Amino acid sequence: MLHALTAAVAFLLLASGSGKLLKPAATEAFLRAINTPRRAARPLTILVSLLEVAHGVLMVLDVAVPVASIATAALGAVFLGAHLMARASGGDISCQCFGAVDTKLPGSISLARSASFFALCTVAAVSAALGGAAESRDQGHPPAVVFGLLGAVTFMMIFQLLGESRKLVEHDTRVHEGIVAAAAELMAREAAAGHG
Repeated sequence: MLHALTAAVAFLLLASGSGKLLKPAATEAFLRAINTPRRAARPLTILVSLLEVAHGVLMVLDVAVPVASIATAALGAVFLGAHLMARASGGDISCQCFGAVDTKLPGSISLARSASFFALCTVAAVSAALGGAAESRDQGHPPAVVFGLLGAVTFMMIFQLLGESRKLVEHDTRVHEGIVAAAAELMAREAAAGHG
């Protein structure tokens, strides 16, 4: 279980870091929205992306997994903190944390994804630290890597589906309101025609 969880976190890091390197503008916009100076946004995005890729590679290759897991949990705490800062400033801002492989999620769903990522990273870090290097020897075991990859893809898809579901509900609400308004207008016309 620990191995699949660690692999899932590793693949999430690889996807997020690579996605941001391919499309840094979205993350830069998020950073600027939380008052990061414009000149610092691009270098900070690249730095975070490289850290994510480096931690992901270490974890997939089973190198220094306890240390990489703890560092990743700290990075997850920073991500969650950035989302909370955005919410505190009144913004419903999507981080588009996965860059090129992400869509603009509602800020609340982006925050939930960040909190979930932090929780996963924390569980992986605590498990790796308690189990140490002896427990991580089977990290490269193919079933663990496959389950980790599937877990990472599932994690990413859940939040994308939540975002799309929210859009559909909002669209349905607008359509319903439009139909109700049109029906009220027709009833008013019929009532005016009946009096006229």
